[in-house]
Amino acid sequence: MPGPLAAPTPQRPAEGRRLGQGLFLAPLQELPGCAFFPRHHYAAVALSSGDTFFLLGGSNGRIHLNDVWCARLCNVGGVTDWAWSEVSEHQEGRRDPLDGQLMLSKFPGRSRFAAAGVLGAKGGAARALYVTGGQGAFCPEDFWASEDGGRTWYCMCRRVPWGGRLDPGLSVVPTKYEQVLVLGGIVPGVGLRVERDLWISADAGSTWNSVATPDWEPRSAPLLAFPPPGSGGRSLLVLGGARLAEDAAGDRAHAGGSRFLDDAWEVRLDFIECTMQARELATAEAPEGRGSDENGFDGHMAAFDASAAPSAHAGDIWPRPGSAVMLRGGEVYLAPLTAPHTWAPSAQLRDSWSSRRPSAACLQRRRCCRQRRWGDLCAA
Repeated sequence: MPGPLAAPTPQRPAEGRRLGQGLFLAPLQELPGCAFFPRHHYAAVALSSGDTFFLLGGSNGRIHLNDVWCARLCNVGGVTDWAWSEVSEHQEGRRDPLDGQLMLSKFPGRSRFAAAGVLGAKGGAARALYVTGGQGAFCPEDFWASEDGGRTWYCMCRRVPWGGRLDPGLSVVPTKYEQVLVLGGIVPGVGLRVERDLWISADAGSTWNSVATPDWEPRSAPLLAFPPPGSGGRSLLVLGGARLAEDAAGDRAHAGGSRFLDDAWEVRLDFIECTMQARELATAEAPEGRGSDENGFDGHMAAFDASAAPSAHAGDIWPRPGSAVMLRGGEVYLAPLTAPHTWAPSAQLRDSWSSRRPSAACLQRRRCCRQRRWGDLCAA
């Protein structure tokens, strides 16, 4: 375990299912290769069913792409494995012969954009996907949607009211796939600026309304999650994110402190009245002496596990199941929502998970997998 990332006083989760248990007890498996890679700054969307995820866009170092790939967990001949398929190939668009305007049938190629997806479109048979923000040949200000798992795309809004953003947060209400929201992001330009605003749409991105936000810190690439609905209604979790660290003189190159946030917020949205209620579950902390890469997280390196047992110390702050998991350097770290800055290496908790010990072959496979660069795919 790499020492700098380990919290000095790790908290043990409550009894029940443990966060990261499957990752620790099961050997890590390399997915079959596909023509999507090599790629960087692409978007990954995992569906709640647990058997499907999508990869979209990004850059291959030469051009910005807009292809869509899907990986599904299949059982063939009694063997379970992931199978890749190209849902929608890369398209450059074509020029109108009359006026020369570029005609597009899907979102233009881009990187550092946001994508989100949900089950339930068209009676649950299809998968709704959304794309916005990023950078490409230009800084797009559009919003695109697909209701058939990325095969066909519709431009829901040509120019969103918040303008162009890099690494915005994007999420969709699981039970109402036409309700989407966008949070924060980086405003590109000569002087980069990170925003804290929140925009919601009740018609799949056609029209948008701004919602007054609490005094939380501006952020890009936040981790957004809608846990399963409970007795308290539907809540959005806003976790962490990246910020532009700078010193008192505005120097970002030599700034100290964390480049990432580690706070947690619970937000209840009203898409009809365009209002929200928010409460802070955990305050961002920057322990003295911790470097910029040792504190906090964003949506590229962390995910939310809705089935994990709540912390015994949560009390009535967040009694429902759910915790955050971070993947850095091939190692899994855990944190309760009430203290996301208190990260504990998952292996420190293995004795309380199960009496079954991994085999020598399992450990060898795990060491080999740690040497491979699979972190971006798993943590995006």
